[in-house]
Amino acid sequence: MKVVDLNLPYKGDRDYLHGTDMYAETVRVLNGVKPEALIGKCRMVIHNVAKRQCRLLYTFLSDTAKRPENIIAEFNFISDTGNLMAWLVETLEDITERIPYAESHITENCVLSEQSVKLICRSGFSAIEELVAMNKLLHVTRYPPGESRWYFTRMDLDRLLTANDVGNLQVKLQQNLNNRLTRSEVISHGQIIGHIYFSMVSM
Repeated sequence: MKVVDLNLPYKGDRDYLHGTDMYAETVRVLNGVKPEALIGKCRMVIHNVAKRQCRLLYTFLSDTAKRPENIIAEFNFISDTGNLMAWLVETLEDITERIPYAESHITENCVLSEQSVKLICRSGFSAIEELVAMNKLLHVTRYPPGESRWYFTRMDLDRLLTANDVGNLQVKLQQNLNNRLTRSEVISHGQIIGHIYFSMVSM
């Protein structure tokens, strides 16, 4: 199993690591290791909130390494070259960097309907940032969380998000389980490319 120490920042005024940065940094690191392993399906599942720095562990299923304990998030990349598994594990290291995150630059370029949200132009952010912000807008508008909070907790994609998806995304709600867990279609250029899941977490 390979281990890479990360340097993820806090985003905006949040006191936890953002799922968009977990996705982006994991893809960036693994793309530098074996890009052909990322040409295919991707599953990302976030299990816990991370308030300290994380390290990335990854392995191919042909290896004998065991799944780490106390993981924050896990990834499964399925391609013609096999399965690549990756995990984020929280360390004891404090997060020392904070970057601005004007999420409104994304949401103000969205059009809401009863069960979907669509971008009408580029926002200046990445596709994963647009996607999560769009789905969050849909949820807090249609299903206000009250004392709780909607969190991005899972994503299943037929392919990784690309720069070509930026400004061309739509999210359409498919299933809402008692305002606790939702499943929504991820649409790019009119084509369904996967699903994103949000969970309501009590604060």
